[in-house]
Amino acid sequence: MEYIKLFNFDRGSSLVNFCESDIYENRIVETYNTYSSLAIVVFGLIGIIKILNDKELTFFFKKHVDIYIEQDLLKKSDNQRLILNYILILVGCGSTYFHSETSEFSHWIDIILISIILLSSEYFIDTIDKKPKKTFYFLFIILHLLSSIYIPSVHIFLQFITGFLIVKKINSLMKKIKKIGDDNYDIMTVYKKIEIEYSKTKIIFGISILLWIIDYFGCYIINPYHTHWLFHIGIGLTSYKIIDLSKYLLLVKSKDVIENRV
Repeated sequence: MEYIKLFNFDRGSSLVNFCESDIYENRIVETYNTYSSLAIVVFGLIGIIKILNDKELTFFFKKHVDIYIEQDLLKKSDNQRLILNYILILVGCGSTYFHSETSEFSHWIDIILISIILLSSEYFIDTIDKKPKKTFYFLFIILHLLSSIYIPSVHIFLQFITGFLIVKKINSLMKKIKKIGDDNYDIMTVYKKIEIEYSKTKIIFGISILLWIIDYFGCYIINPYHTHWLFHIGIGLTSYKIIDLSKYLLLVKSKDVIENRV
C-alpha cells in the first residue's frame, strides 16, 4: 500500500544547507555547525540553573522599596523563563541533529523547535502587558507549521520576522517602563541598568543575523571559510540574555507603595 512520504530521512536530502557542507566532506555533514549547536544547549542549562538556584528576582525587587510586584507574578515569570530555557535546550539538540545529518526531516525538527521558542517567547511577553489575542496566535502557529513543512526555505524568513516582532514588543514595553520611571527613582534606576544590557543584546543579535546571511547567501565569497557556527554561539547567547532580561519587563506591572526617594 502506497503512502505519502512527508519527509525524506536520507542524509543530505535537505534543500537548505550551509556553507560548511559545501566546503568539506565530513562523516558528520557539518562538523563545526554540529558541535557549536551544543553552545545553545549550554546557554539553556545556565538559564535553568540560574532560575532554580538564585532567587534574584525576588531579592532584586526587595532592594528597591519603591517597586512593588506581586509574588504570583514573580513566580509566573520564573515558570515561564524555565519553560523557555527547556525549549532552548531542545532547540540546541534539534540544531545538532540537523547539522549532523542535513536531511529533510532533521531540518524540519530544527526549524519547528525554533518556531516553538519564538512563538512561546512572543506569547509570554504579550501576557506581561495585555491579554494575548488567541486567534492571532492560532493563525500564526498554523502559518509556521505549514510553511515549515512545505516551504522550509521561506519559513526561515518567517522566523526572522517573528524574532523582530519580539524585539518590537520588548521595545514597546521598555518605553512604558521608562515612562513610569520618570516618576519613580527606583524604577528609573532599574531601567537604566536593563536598557544597557538590552542594547548589548540587540547588537549581538544583529551580528548573529549578519553572520547567518553571510553564510547562507555568500558562501562563494567567503570560501573556504564559514560563519554559521558563530551564529549558533551568538544566537544562543542572545536567547539566554533575552529570556533572562524578560523578568524585568514586569516593571510595567509595578505600583508605588511609598513616596519616591531620590
